[in-house]
Amino acid sequence: MRIRLTAVARHLAVVAAITALAAGGIVTTGAAWAGGQPVTLRLDDVVLKPGEGQGSLGPMATQGDFDGTMVYAVSTRPLTDPAGAGLGLPAGMKVTVGADVFGTAGCSVAPGTTAIYLCTVSPNAVPGSPQISAAADVPDGTTAYYGAVFVPKGGSIDEALTEVRTIGTAPVSAPRAYPSYRNAARVVVESPEHVARNTVRLSIADLSASNAVTQQVRVHAVDPGQVELLFKSSAGQPAWSPDQQIGVRVTNATTTTPGATCDDEPADLTSPTPLVWCDLPAGDSTISYTLVAQPQVVSWKVDVNAQYRVYTSGQGNPGATATFSINGTGPAPSTASTGSSTVAAPSAEAAPPSATTPSAEATASGANTSSARPAATVNRGTSQALLLTVAGGVLLGGTATALLAVRRRRTRGSS
Repeated sequence: MRIRLTAVARHLAVVAAITALAAGGIVTTGAAWAGGQPVTLRLDDVVLKPGEGQGSLGPMATQGDFDGTMVYAVSTRPLTDPAGAGLGLPAGMKVTVGADVFGTAGCSVAPGTTAIYLCTVSPNAVPGSPQISAAADVPDGTTAYYGAVFVPKGGSIDEALTEVRTIGTAPVSAPRAYPSYRNAARVVVESPEHVARNTVRLSIADLSASNAVTQQVRVHAVDPGQVELLFKSSAGQPAWSPDQQIGVRVTNATTTTPGATCDDEPADLTSPTPLVWCDLPAGDSTISYTLVAQPQVVSWKVDVNAQYRVYTSGQGNPGATATFSINGTGPAPSTASTGSSTVAAPSAEAAPPSATTPSAEATASGANTSSARPAATVNRGTSQALLLTVAGGVLLGGTATALLAVRRRRTRGSS
């Protein structure tokens, strides 16, 4: 079962997670046991833009209690050879660790090894992880392979140094577009020209008070990725604040593409985080979602931005933006208006009638430069810690029964 947090709840969760660090436990990783509980992790594929940004090799999601050491390995080949054939990095790729490198606290190169790294983890510290980047001249399609093993406190680091060399043969969950748990993944370099072959189109329609309308996003995906939809007030009108409501929400985000998954957050359009997101495999996909307006809404022009996230970090992801109108019961606001011109969503909601079909279409004209992070996810599990992933780093703490992960990256299928 998966639970989406509202915008306000996410803000509170961030504060709670940081506060809990002082007393909480950390979770993460590998085919090991710690504190009597199995420790598992999920590593996601990292997609790098040549010459820009870097990616974390740390786990995207983890479960279990742990206090010990993470052992990472990076190779030019899949991690399947006990002798470690291929350990190292493709030309032009670099892994950084050290006290002076942001996000790598407690990490170092394993003595006497090539491309194997140790990162200490403890209940009262934010764990670091190796950071990987690619030079501007690294060719499109260059691939490295990485994996990780967790060693509980008092366990054998030497055994883990051997195990991590073949971690690519470890079993994973049942095949699907985005496996839930795995200990090995890839780092792929993709050129801007390659990523630009992914295209996004929006088909939109206007919305009236007490009505519903269906809008669509069409994606031609060369690469697996994640679509995110974010709504905002159009130019010439007051900007929205996180606690403001205009009486319109999103529901019923769906796609029929095999292997794809969609989700939506039933919050008001004023939410500062994406309200629709879909993990898509390569191929053509159409995503539909419904906007529902309550009886008392003011007229408004709204921008919807659809971004298709391929790169793990940095700019250059393709996207499209379109504008639609809310035809409400009150006058349209202007830049001179105050928040009093907006109407808070009443408790009674309009039941969606047969939704209006899209009538206008916008096509991406270039790469989207937004790098906003996706919405938060809570996954139930046996974990006794609350984990918050933020832009490649991890904040952990508390004694919760849920695992919170701000989704840094969707998992791409392994080769």
